[in-house]
Amino acid sequence: MLNHYLHKQKISAYIDGELNPDATKALEEHLQACNSCQAELTAIRAGKALTTHFEKPEWQASEKLWARLQGAQSWTNSKANFPQASWDLKLGWLSILNPRAPWLWAAALVVLFLIARNMMQIQIPRQPENDNRMPIQAASAFAIDFGLYLDALKNGREPVEFERQYGGKVTTYERAKARANFDLPTLPKMPEAFELSEVQTLGGSCCFSIQLNCVNDSERIIIFQQPKEHPATFGSYKLMKMEMNGRNCFKIKVGRWTALSWDDEDIQYVVVSELEADELAQALRELM
Repeated sequence: MLNHYLHKQKISAYIDGELNPDATKALEEHLQACNSCQAELTAIRAGKALTTHFEKPEWQASEKLWARLQGAQSWTNSKANFPQASWDLKLGWLSILNPRAPWLWAAALVVLFLIARNMMQIQIPRQPENDNRMPIQAASAFAIDFGLYLDALKNGREPVEFERQYGGKVTTYERAKARANFDLPTLPKMPEAFELSEVQTLGGSCCFSIQLNCVNDSERIIIFQQPKEHPATFGSYKLMKMEMNGRNCFKIKVGRWTALSWDDEDIQYVVVSELEADELAQALRELM
């Protein structure tokens, strides 16, 4: 086993032609019988091939740095019974990153530079000027984008795609109330002159909302409730600040539809209706 680790440490020097004839012959005999060292040899050669595209690395290690690295290795060797074996056991495949392979250091720096450059080019989507809600691109993992719901209403369609994307499931008021970790509005507080016709759950553990569909003879009020830690998003729709029933709200007007959003303790409400804002304020006065 010790011979294996000693041979493994010589692979980089073997590639660079720095071993004497006897050491070269011994290592080649070991490589014929050792799959692990053969893989190591292949990996180092592949890394060296990567750097052939760079005539001169942009970064050169100073003599002072090499001295520090050699000093650190000497200290490690003095503390171990089996110097090379101890080094390999601790670092595994990282043992190829040693001062005998400056080309591999250069390759690692090039890769890090490319990763850093790509990260700097990432653009964070801008929020509407009067919106304090998180953009859907940044919140897609734990928020429901009600912009998809408004898109369907704007185009005169039922929000089937919205319900499919967030796993909408029809349930009962009692089951929804048992599942929610927040209080659903009691039936006496539902919009005046409207009846609860359908209840749905949306999302899962990372984004969750309960949808209450209320209807009268010709109009609808759809009430969504979700925890505040699952912030609502509204796609590219512009939100306007307004006050309704003593609360600060956000309003969106999409064709004949009006959407409102407000917070109440640990709950966030999103309400969509064909009613005008003043009519909606009257219908929701108990809920708000």
